[in-house]
Amino acid sequence: GANFCRKCGSPTLKKISSLVENARENDQEALAEIYEISSPAVYRAIRIMIKDEDTVYDILQDTYVKAFTRLDQL
Repeated sequence: GANFCRKCGSPTLKKISSLVENARENDQEALAEIYEISSPAVYRAIRIMIKDEDTVYDILQDTYVKAFTRLDQL
């Protein structure tokens, strides 16, 4: 549908905006979907800078805790 790119299947801005709106209302499924969609890219970005795997996961977790507690700023 209109929520995903017909060529690559990635979520569109419309889909992301909808998820953020739902997440702002404490929709746990929306939070989980945001994490599922974005965490691989965030993980790769952190992994480029940090070599210790445990530290990468700590930073990844901290990133999402901060992001999800500040959804009103998105």
